[in-house]
Amino acid sequence: MDKNTQVKVTQTLNGLPPITFAINCQTLDQISRYSDVEKTCKWLRDSFEAYFSGRESNHHSLPNDEQEFFGLLRDFFLTWYNCIQWGWEDIRQSVAMQGLNLDDYAATPGDALIVFLKHMAEAAMQPAFEGYYRSTPHQTRKLAQSDKEIQKLKNLGRCSEKILNSKIKSYERDLNFLKNPLSKYFNFYENSLKVLDRKKGDISRRHLKEHKKVREMLDGYIQKQNHKSKRRRGYEFRNGIRYEMQPKGGKAS
Repeated sequence: MDKNTQVKVTQTLNGLPPITFAINCQTLDQISRYSDVEKTCKWLRDSFEAYFSGRESNHHSLPNDEQEFFGLLRDFFLTWYNCIQWGWEDIRQSVAMQGLNLDDYAATPGDALIVFLKHMAEAAMQPAFEGYYRSTPHQTRKLAQSDKEIQKLKNLGRCSEKILNSKIKSYERDLNFLKNPLSKYFNFYENSLKVLDRKKGDISRRHLKEHKKVREMLDGYIQKQNHKSKRRRGYEFRNGIRYEMQPKGGKAS
């Protein structure tokens, strides 16, 4: 990654989530959400800065599980960036076949990374600004496990196409149900992986394999943090107010 893109990454994270969300906050829960996402973006920025400079990360002040999370999240973005660098023309052609111009989204892989970072922050904020949004540990565990199983089957290459497609459709249905208002933030990422899955070439394959490995590790972290033993509660946002779910998944209050 060139120096200019490195600077853009750190500067972008320093300004996330977008200030427009802070301006539009009308409840204490929305303000709290903004503060939490802002802290996440700043720790992620620090992780990128340490990586770019070669210095030791200052994440030692965080609990071990959070240190692991920010390292994985940083590597998730970095490995995806490596993937699209090698497959940019293939992505451009795929977008053109849909009658669209890739430059309208991002002119370069570096620009695409910046857009994706912004979209991730916006997606993290969006539930607090929906009329209704619900999330439970069970949903999160199920999605992470399904994604892990699908990637494993793809890597093994011994699963019939019919079974694999059935699992993918089930996963996408559950995913769309959970992040319906958030899907727009992830469309380019998901479609880029579909294009890269079809691309040939040893270097491209290696980068894609590395990204999928990090994504699998991130899924594993999410599953661990949402394990039943953690006794985490789900939550709902209703018109900007957050309600905690009952311990066994009952109605939020």
